[in-house]
Amino acid sequence: MNKVLEFVKSRSWIFWLRIVMMVFAVAPIVYMIGRSGVESKYILSVVFAGLALVAQILACVFEKKRGGDYIELAGVVLLCSEFATFLSAGILSIVDFIYGINFWGDATQFPFILIFGLLLLAATVISVVCCFLGKTNEKNS
Repeated sequence: MNKVLEFVKSRSWIFWLRIVMMVFAVAPIVYMIGRSGVESKYILSVVFAGLALVAQILACVFEKKRGGDYIELAGVVLLCSEFATFLSAGILSIVDFIYGINFWGDATQFPFILIFGLLLLAATVISVVCCFLGKTNEKNS
């Protein structure tokens, strides 16, 4: 139990913010994997999501080591790419929902696209904030 407390106390708050960001980013992956069997548009988003999570995990591991900055920046870029491809894959369903038709997309998927899109947006913003705050904290100390 003492080792767990030492681990928690030894980590910065940016580390814990990254953990929250990864939790936000994992939830849409489950949706995208389920939808990629029906719509192949989500496959690229799943690839970006996997790479972004690997990069963010590596950024947590190499937080204060050489090269960690580039890994963190790669994670931000991949997370932004995941968000963009997720929105581009679901835009037809959003349009169908707005116009009340079921023509190009699947209007019944709108609530899921909205919820998971907001989670990805929050994860992207948190990732960018962590990237910049990590640099600010290093310069101040």
